[in-house]
Amino acid sequence: LALEIYDKLADENPRMKAPLMAKALEQGREQKDGDVMLGAARRLHAARPENREQTDQMNYLRLVLGEEIELVDLSDASGAQEGMESDRTAILAALMAYRLWLPDEMMQSLDRVADVQGLDAGWRAVYAGLLAEADRPAKAFAVAERVPESLLIDEEKYFLDLAR
Repeated sequence: LALEIYDKLADENPRMKAPLMAKALEQGREQKDGDVMLGAARRLHAARPENREQTDQMNYLRLVLGEEIELVDLSDASGAQEGMESDRTAILAALMAYRLWLPDEMMQSLDRVADVQGLDAGWRAVYAGLLAEADRPAKAFAVAERVPESLLIDEEKYFLDLAR
């Protein structure tokens, strides 16, 4: 319902679409509603398709939720900058490989992740779960123990549970 209200407000004032969809995404996170988050992320991406972080967020939610995986395009993510952006890109590539049952590619992508401390809790939970799936339990647990479960949606908790 909140997403629909924000969407109608954005239709009335197109300049406010991005801030309103960002607020809807935040509310979806607070309510732990992945579907609302994905809907808001889609609309946010449509408002600002050039924003790499918003594109990553939309692709992340698609992969975590297991929805619209066929729409995830990581080809333009290869030009990611260093730091958090490249770590997000590597996690997205690992998550895509996980969903496609490509364990070697998943491990290669995980090896490219340098530091996850600056990433959101959900991203760190997913990274920890992927590490566990890659048979790296010590590193997985080290990341997982610093992730507050109360901030996660159910699909992220699944990955966190793999690491614990």
